[in-house]
Amino acid sequence: MLKKYFTLLVISFTFISFSSAYAQGSPPLYEFGFSSGYIIADLKDDNLDEYSAIPLFFHFGYNINQYVGLNNHKGVFQLALEPFLHAISQPNKSVNAGFRVMMKYSYPVLEKLTVYTELGAGPMYFGAKTVEQGKKGFNFNDAGGVGLQYFINDNKAITFGYRRHHISNLGIRKENGGVTGDSVVLGMSVFY
Repeated sequence: MLKKYFTLLVISFTFISFSSAYAQGSPPLYEFGFSSGYIIADLKDDNLDEYSAIPLFFHFGYNINQYVGLNNHKGVFQLALEPFLHAISQPNKSVNAGFRVMMKYSYPVLEKLTVYTELGAGPMYFGAKTVEQGKKGFNFNDAGGVGLQYFINDNKAITFGYRRHHISNLGIRKENGGVTGDSVVLGMSVFY
């Protein structure tokens, strides 16, 4: 069942991302990337192990410099969609799935090295039962981070970064302690 939803999620956002790139007046796709890594967070329940997951996310980034007054700027300001799937290994084996709308700013510091910062939020399915969030189900997530992109040629870069994640149901259920964790990510991006 979850495989079906994840497939639908990826296809939907891929279609939206690529079709909107060709819409009149919209910015073209600037960066397509995929990343993975490791997320870890402490849980309040001493009887449970920490929360840990392996994330997989895709990045569909659009250069919006012209819309924010940065036409001749060396750095790039992006509006991005990031569908994701997290394979949860603790406290119980399950998955998280959802997407984030991200803002990303990157700036070249050397010929082949760019630094970036990013921030975003979106809805998700949270697959772990915890004291903080109660039962599995609908939640929201936000993430912010920093990182480096090293260009291995003119349009491909290896990404290494750190992200801080927070999961919350925004008070729609009684349990809403939130799960906050840290992650290290490694990925690859193609630039257009």
